[in-house]
Amino acid sequence: MASLIPIARPREFEDLALAFAKRVSSDMVHDSNGVLYSFKVTLLFASMRDALTSAMNDFARERNARLPVNKLPPEVLLLVGSFLPYGALDAAAQTCRRWCTILRSDASLWADIVLDFDGPGSWRSTTQNALERCHGKPRSLDIRFSFSWYEISAVCALISESSTMQHLDHFGLWLCKGIAEKYWHPLLTSPAPALRTLLVGTISNDIPPPLLPANLFAGNCPKLYSIWLSNVLVTNPLTPMPQVLDFAFLDFQDAPITEVSAVLDACPNLVSLTVDASESCSDYIPPLFVPRPIPFLRLGFWVPYGILHELVQASSSNCELRIRKSGIVQLPLTGFRRIERVHVLFDDAGAGTASLIVQGDDNCVKSVEEMSFRKLVDLFSDGSALRLCNMTHLSLPDSMWAILLSTTFLDGDVVCLQSLTVGLSNKLLELPGPFPRLFTSSEHSTRANNIRVPIVRLSAWGSSDPVDLSIEAVAAWLPTSTTRLLLSGVNLTGSKSAMPDSIIVEKEFPWSSGGNERYLQWRPAWYAEFPRSEALVV
Repeated sequence: MASLIPIARPREFEDLALAFAKRVSSDMVHDSNGVLYSFKVTLLFASMRDALTSAMNDFARERNARLPVNKLPPEVLLLVGSFLPYGALDAAAQTCRRWCTILRSDASLWADIVLDFDGPGSWRSTTQNALERCHGKPRSLDIRFSFSWYEISAVCALISESSTMQHLDHFGLWLCKGIAEKYWHPLLTSPAPALRTLLVGTISNDIPPPLLPANLFAGNCPKLYSIWLSNVLVTNPLTPMPQVLDFAFLDFQDAPITEVSAVLDACPNLVSLTVDASESCSDYIPPLFVPRPIPFLRLGFWVPYGILHELVQASSSNCELRIRKSGIVQLPLTGFRRIERVHVLFDDAGAGTASLIVQGDDNCVKSVEEMSFRKLVDLFSDGSALRLCNMTHLSLPDSMWAILLSTTFLDGDVVCLQSLTVGLSNKLLELPGPFPRLFTSSEHSTRANNIRVPIVRLSAWGSSDPVDLSIEAVAAWLPTSTTRLLLSGVNLTGSKSAMPDSIIVEKEFPWSSGGNERYLQWRPAWYAEFPRSEALVV
């Protein structure tokens, strides 16, 4: 029996069965060329193979039933499956028959489809299986065509001709070079009454930007409120979409100025606009263009002319302006009646870049990201710092504060703050960088005598690990006007008697930022990436 197990080599198994049949079947007539009545041998071979397969399956089933993981109740296994990304869920369903049966019994587990077509294969059958698993009612669908293959037309036709688009809440489509618009345009012209978010992009911004169809979803997308395009252009004029509140142009080489104008005309209720491009050199302003304020305006590159400049000028109050790169250092400090809050954020001292976030009394927030740290220090050190004298809240890394102590920023009039937050990080403390550090030497622990601030917060930024500081160093640095010291993820070590009795030391749990988490956890959404780690790769 041991010789019959390797059925992966069918020719050897057939020869063995034939020899066995010749020995045990005396009534069979055969010659030198083989058995005359070969159908008998075929039947014998089939019966032996079926018996062996059945025995092996019984053995595997009995063995798997004894494993601890297979003793989990079905509801527990379904709960585990709900945390798995789509590709991992598909792999889990192939583990054994029990897992396959249980996991595929709940269609909602398979409703968030993520497919990455990365090479030649059975694209259509994979898509068909994915739709059948969720009973043809997917919640979201992300498809990436990383390879140009003839089955792309079959995949797009399968989706567009079925009721798939009728049920989608989110649709993401990623295209490679060489895919004709006639194949994927039907996906975006089918009615999508439940769709809320749309993301269309190319896998590389070196590809010439494709063009969206003019009549998106045949005008039947009443719930669509967010459209993100990564190196993809819109048709001008664009079909009116008053329901769209968020529009983003990402990863462009040149700013799509004409398309921005078309979007502003088609989306009169736009709340958020993102334009991310390597360059914005066009001074084109469409005829009869009237800029209107955009509450959330994000510009990857800004210059003081053209349509983008007009939008910045119009959004002077009750707005949030984020600029990733700017040649004008003074920009974040302009356009305010009075500056109230200033936040400086950076992740790595060795990188030499930071983000400056400024909030005024008219509820307007301006920020410049990827800003040179040295330019930022110069901004605080020159005459522009006079505009900061009336601010009430200041948040900055300890390196920044150490540098300011050695400049003229604090040599002028008394600065009166309501709160001062100093960010600390174990990573920054351990890695040598080009900037001085606070609390690491007596020089940088010098007290600022002309600052008045009742509340000082020492906060661990960018890490959940607590930061340990010496009580003596902190006490030597604290302004004399401070009455409360808040510790967010910071531990004080040393003699408690070194801290003046007039200062109340409090722990903040969970670690907070005095209501300023919106700024201290600032993370730009400048890129739209396909969730490759979650995908089922074909």
